[in-house]
Formats: sequence, structure tokens, C-alpha cells
Amino acid sequence: MFDLNQRRTRNLRPTGAPRRRRRPHGTRTRTLCLPADDQALARVRPCLEAALQHAGWDGPRRFDVLVATTEALVNAITHGSNQTGSVGVVFTVGPTVARISVVDRGRGMPTVIPWPPQCPSVDATHGRGLVMIDAIADRVEIEPCDGGTRITMEFAHSAQDAYLAA
Repeated sequence: MFDLNQRRTRNLRPTGAPRRRRRPHGTRTRTLCLPADDQALARVRPCLEAALQHAGWDGPRRFDVLVATTEALVNAITHGSNQTGSVGVVFTVGPTVARISVVDRGRGMPTVIPWPPQCPSVDATHGRGLVMIDAIADRVEIEPCDGGTRITMEFAHSAQDAYLAA
């Protein structure tokens, strides 16, 4: 039998605690903390892909989210983490918007990052990651975080969703 007293107790929140926002139907959130190695990519990508599929993302826009997230994660592993460090990935994927944060806990970021990022010379072997992310994502934020760097990317599922999210 349903116990109303027990139900009421579970729903009580401490005084002054913020209310939890309701997420749209079909929204999934996931937090992953992984060693900063190549296996992190193999663990994150299927989780994110499943969340995108569940929320109804398909075609080129789904591919854009996966490419930008992979690039941010590769940057965190390669440039922002020590060999024994870790990286964190937090994503929330809903029917209209996907928000992904990648955090490294390594070397930290320079005090000034030129934005928008400049494309490197034609013969450069690296330096195009942030340029790609900036071109693909609808919104990008980079900030220092716990001695490392956090990059947060937002993607609208369609042009109409981008207008509503702004």
C-alpha cells in the first residue's frame, strides 16, 4: 500500500535549497570521470551517441556534436592532462539542445586565450581544434577550472532551436 507520509518525507527539501528544474521529456544527463588516455574516447563516444539517439538527434547535426566533443576530449588528454591525470565529461542531451562540458585537471590554461581562435598556418601540424569547435558549436565557453580547463559547448538541434536557446 502507498504510504503518504513516506512519500511526503522523500519530497521535502531543506529550507533555501533550490528547486530541481524539470528536464524536457527525452533528456539525458551523464557525468564521466576517466583516466586521461586514449581509452577515454572509446568510453565517452558510445555513451554520448546513445543519448543523442534517444533524444532524436540524427544526421549531420548528431555527427557535429560527436566531432566537436571528440576534439575537445583529445585536446584535454593531449594538452591539458598529465599522464596520470584524469578528464571529466558532463553532457545533457535533450530533444532541442545538447550541452557538453569537457574538463581536464592538468596543466591549466594560459591566462589569455585569444577568441575567436585563429587558424594556424597551412604547414602547422596542430592548432585547429578550437577553430573546428568554434565553427561547429552554437556556443562555446572556455574557463579555468580546478587547476585545469573546462570547455563547454552548446548545440541546437535545428536553426529554430538555436534561435530559442539564445
